[in-house]
Amino acid sequence: MPDADVVVVDRAKYAGNVGSILRHMPILGGVQTLFLANSAHRSGSPYPPYPRSFIKEVMRVSMLQHYHEFEARFCLLDGGAEELMHLLEMLKSRGFALMMLENVEEFEDMPVPTQDRFHYCSIYDKASAIRDVRAPIAFIFGGESGEPMPELFTTCDVGGFIPSHEADHKNANQHEAEECENRCLQRMHSCNLSIAACIVLSERHRLRIAQQHEHARSFLRCTELVDGPLTFAQKGSIWQSYLAQYFQGICACATWLNICGIKISK
Repeated sequence: MPDADVVVVDRAKYAGNVGSILRHMPILGGVQTLFLANSAHRSGSPYPPYPRSFIKEVMRVSMLQHYHEFEARFCLLDGGAEELMHLLEMLKSRGFALMMLENVEEFEDMPVPTQDRFHYCSIYDKASAIRDVRAPIAFIFGGESGEPMPELFTTCDVGGFIPSHEADHKNANQHEAEECENRCLQRMHSCNLSIAACIVLSERHRLRIAQQHEHARSFLRCTELVDGPLTFAQKGSIWQSYLAQYFQGICACATWLNICGIKISK
C-alpha cells in the first residue's frame, strides 16, 4: 500500500542531489511526490527559480523519462518564499505533520523563545515523529545553499536530525570515551542532501515494514484466538480491533490518491 508522505526540498544547490532523491523515493517506501522550491527567489522576477539546465539535470539523474514504472512525481514551485509557505500551509491543512530536517547546530542556534516551543530530536529517538507511520509526514530538506528559512522554525511542527560520531575514541579511557560519546553523538556538521534524505526515508520505510509485520502477527493471533473457546463478544472485540487497523490503511491510501492530484495555486 503506498503511503502519503511527501518530500519538500528548498534552495537546492546541486541538481544531481535532487535527481538522486527522486530516483530512490519509490524504493524507500513509495514516497512518490517531491516538491522543489526556492525560497530565495524573488516574487515577480523575470527569471525562473531554477534555470532550465538545472531541471534537465534533475530529470537526467532521476531517470524518470526512462523508467515510467517508478511513478515518482516532481513538482516545481514557480514562486519564492510565499509559494513555499502556501504549500506548507496546504499540507498542514490536509493532515500532514511538517518535519524539518537539518543539522543539529541549526536547531541549537535557534532563538530562545523558538527553542522553548519547537521540539526536535534524532530521527532514531523514540519520540521522533517518523515512528508514527499512520500519520503522513512532509519531510522538509533545505538550506543546501545557505541557512534554513527562519519562518520554517515557526511553521514546522517538529524537527529532526541524523546523529553521528565525529571522532574515534577507541583508545580513550572510559571517562573520556563517555564524554566524547555525549559530545559527538548528535553532531552532523555536513551531510550530502541526497544521502540525508535516503537515510531518513529508509528509516521511515523500516518502521512501516516492522508495523506491517506486527499487523500480520496480530492477524494470526486473532485467527488462533477466534478458533478457540471464546465467547461471541470476545470474538467481536478481537476482530473489531483488527478491522480498525485495516480501515486506517484504506484511509491512508485515499489520502495518497488525493495528494497525487495536488495542484499548487494561490
